[in-house]
Amino acid sequence: MVEQAIHRFLWAKLGKNDLYRPLICHLIDVALVAQGLWDNALTDSIRRHYCSLLDLPPEQARALLSFRIGLRDLGKASPAFQSRDASPVERLAAAGLTFPKVFVGSRWRHGTVTARALDGLLQEETGLGTSHSRVVAEAYGTIVGGGL
Repeated sequence: MVEQAIHRFLWAKLGKNDLYRPLICHLIDVALVAQGLWDNALTDSIRRHYCSLLDLPPEQARALLSFRIGLRDLGKASPAFQSRDASPVERLAAAGLTFPKVFVGSRWRHGTVTARALDGLLQEETGLGTSHSRVVAEAYGTIVGGGL
């Protein structure tokens, strides 16, 4: 039950009066914007180029790119980012998430966390870990995370 509750309290954007935009909603929004760009902004030749690079048909290339682009703010789930505001921290702590003191108040930018997390996830989940493949995984993490 605790695991199910935590995702509701991870925030991406804070507003007035203690209102916040949940991180999961923000990640989905970004992925949907990427789909909209694929559908309405990219030319046919650019879409074909991406399909060729990924060796995928258009709908699968669209879905994969949208998913990966949607992950760009994954680092906002980190304790360093989440602890930037006391109110969400209280909700997260009540849901069972701990905040190691080494991360609270740290200067780790969420883009850096995204880049490092995606690098590791890509290597672990896809088997990318040898020479050229590792370079691809690291580059992708850096690009999506906004650089180190």
